[in-house]
Amino acid sequence: ICSHIRQKAGKFCHGFGSFSFLTCILLDTFIQRLKMTFDVEGLMHNKAEGKTVRKVALCGGAGSFLLEPAAAKGADCFITGEMSYHAYFGHDEDMLICVMGHYQSEQYTKEIFRDLLLGKFPSLKVELCSVNTNPVHCS
Repeated sequence: ICSHIRQKAGKFCHGFGSFSFLTCILLDTFIQRLKMTFDVEGLMHNKAEGKTVRKVALCGGAGSFLLEPAAAKGADCFITGEMSYHAYFGHDEDMLICVMGHYQSEQYTKEIFRDLLLGKFPSLKVELCSVNTNPVHCS
């Protein structure tokens, strides 16, 4: 999302967040797929009615600091784990904002790191912890 985040010759540079491009998808369908993919019962999101989603910006965890850079780069949707109430204002016309919970947005990080490590060190033994460390519960 920030200018220092880019992919060069198959190598990723450091930075926060990423962009993806989808086949244009209706907003309601996108929200349902997002909930299913991240296995969340609900998402907090703004209205952004009648929009389609193609360019998606994502920053897991507390990524609200990338909301404005994502909007400036033309994201149709910004996904993060947590964001303050007031950050939603001013984006109903230009961008869908989806907030799923800090833990939920980072729950697949261990698999990503495992795959990166095994890609560099195929003989390395990697074990994934199955303990859910999320201190936040919804009832």
